[in-house]
Amino acid sequence: MARIIALLVLAVAVTGCSSWNLSTAITGIRLAPLELDPAGLEFFFAVPDNVDLSSGDAKILLAYAPLKGEEADVVKSEIGLAVHRFEPSGEFNTDFSSNLYRARIPESQLSDFRNTQAEISNMKSNEINGVGTFAVRIHSACYYGQSPEPFFMTAWIRTEPGGAIMPLARKVDLWTVLSAWAATDLRERVRECT
Repeated sequence: MARIIALLVLAVAVTGCSSWNLSTAITGIRLAPLELDPAGLEFFFAVPDNVDLSSGDAKILLAYAPLKGEEADVVKSEIGLAVHRFEPSGEFNTDFSSNLYRARIPESQLSDFRNTQAEISNMKSNEINGVGTFAVRIHSACYYGQSPEPFFMTAWIRTEPGGAIMPLARKVDLWTVLSAWAATDLRERVRECT
């Protein structure tokens, strides 16, 4: 059976099911997202120390869009991640004053993600050609004091419990790495903390 091998894209402030490749800022990791156990999947985000992330501020997307002419619908699962503050260890070097957060798929959403994996696997086994997307993004945030300028972010992934923590993005400025419309969209979702 063919496997989807996806370049994990850290897609920040993406609306709908679109995504883009921040190839100049992101370290590509080859993954087989249909074979991952979502219960073991963890993301870590370092953001400026005046920025706060809460559950739902980061999202994960798994989708498969059949090519034109294929008789199938788009399969998609976008889930708000459970986000918690995390005390850093030596594995998390950020080069800027930061808060570190761990993000996971909530237990109540694991079956949704697994169902999407199964649906996509079924489409692939039935030779329905399409494009797969596996992405994580910061959807929103809040800040204390001044709006973060620049809005640096570093991100890592772990694909299994006790597994290696691998870098995804290192000290990217979200305001400058994004397209103009994506940066505007993110700015609208980054609000002052109350």
